[in-house]
Amino acid sequence: VETYLKSEGVEVLTNCTLQEILELDDSVKIVTSQGEFEVDRAVIAVGVRPNIQLASDCGLNIGEKGGITVDEEMKTSDPDIYAAGDCVEVKHMITGKATQLPLGSLANRQGRVVGSNLGGGNERFSTVIGSSAVKVFDMNVAATGLTEAEARDAGFDVGCTWGTFSDKPDYYPEVQNIHLKVVYDKSSQRLLGLQGYGMGDVVKRVDVFASLLKNEGCLEDILDMEFAYAPPYAPAIDPLYALACTARNDLLEGLHSVPPNFSPTERTIIDARQTPEVEADPWPEGNPTNIPLVEIRERWEEIPKDKPVTIVCAKGIRSAESARILLDKGFPEVNYIGGGFFMKPSN
Repeated sequence: VETYLKSEGVEVLTNCTLQEILELDDSVKIVTSQGEFEVDRAVIAVGVRPNIQLASDCGLNIGEKGGITVDEEMKTSDPDIYAAGDCVEVKHMITGKATQLPLGSLANRQGRVVGSNLGGGNERFSTVIGSSAVKVFDMNVAATGLTEAEARDAGFDVGCTWGTFSDKPDYYPEVQNIHLKVVYDKSSQRLLGLQGYGMGDVVKRVDVFASLLKNEGCLEDILDMEFAYAPPYAPAIDPLYALACTARNDLLEGLHSVPPNFSPTERTIIDARQTPEVEADPWPEGNPTNIPLVEIRERWEEIPKDKPVTIVCAKGIRSAESARILLDKGFPEVNYIGGGFFMKPSN
């Protein structure tokens, strides 16, 4: 996303401390740890803090995340007082911990629960998994469940897999790439989270994955799903299905992928793309040896076995197949770049 913002002319500064904002005659000066910037407008977006002053004055319980504590009926610590929306804390299904998610979708669902119960009903608001989406220029970005870091903090034995996929068949007009990362628990294969971005339909995959999370689904459950297929909407093998297969290949067969920002120093790098592809867009790191997938069964002896091997390609598909071939030939340590060239952040 950061790379895409830069390509659209947006200057991105991270780890940059805001020190001061000065109002000039017809502009604003931003003073930071990385220099001063004179701009027309300044927007400060630092998150949301629940307004719980009234609840606090009433003596209601306030949770550790700063929101009003409620039960499944949206009752506060006073059973005659209900609360809903951005001011309350909710329970995360996967971690079991309280969290704060100020989303209009959740607020409206909570409002229905409160309204029904005030009218004598018996509605419940269940746990949350934190699905979200944002549009960045023409790029779609979405996520659900836990990130890799959140999953590790929660104590899971975390596995991750990356993939680049077409949102429709490659031959179909307006086909776009989407890039996905799945987070799962290695010991149980339980699904923990999905993040994705791209010009294609990322949100659809996140919504499907969210339903699996709510039912404590595992990798194998994705393989049992029946996805609606027609060329205008999806490829014959849905990206989620392919991603689950990739994760199981890593977990069960030792066909290991590494993150797109993996730097293969002190490793033999093999580029499995066709030679014209390599010449048009060379791999930016190291000095890869170009051995296309269609040639690797005849040329594998050109690759030294005394060094670890990392294989790259456009999307990670040809490099995964090449890695499987080298493992079968007895190479002791082989991995490939998950998501491939198309997913790698630029420098």
